[in-house]
Amino acid sequence: MPSKQTETIPASHHADLVNEHRAAELLGVSVLTLRTWRSTRRVPLSFVKIGNAVRYRPESIQAFIDSRTQGGAE
Repeated sequence: MPSKQTETIPASHHADLVNEHRAAELLGVSVLTLRTWRSTRRVPLSFVKIGNAVRYRPESIQAFIDSRTQGGAE
C-alpha cells in the first residue's frame, strides 16, 4: 500500500491568522457583526475554524475590503 505524504504547514504561517476581535477591528465592525455574517453567510468573508476558535486570514480580509471598494478612478 503506498504511503501518503502530507504537506506540513510551517508554524510561522499560523501566526498570520487573526482572531475575530482583530478582524472586527480591521474591518471597523463589531465582533457580533462578524458572528452574524458567519452564521447567516450573508457576507462572503471566509474564515478558518479550528476547534471552537475562529480565525481569519489577513489576505481574506483584504480581498473582502477590495471587493467592497467603490467609486474613484482605478
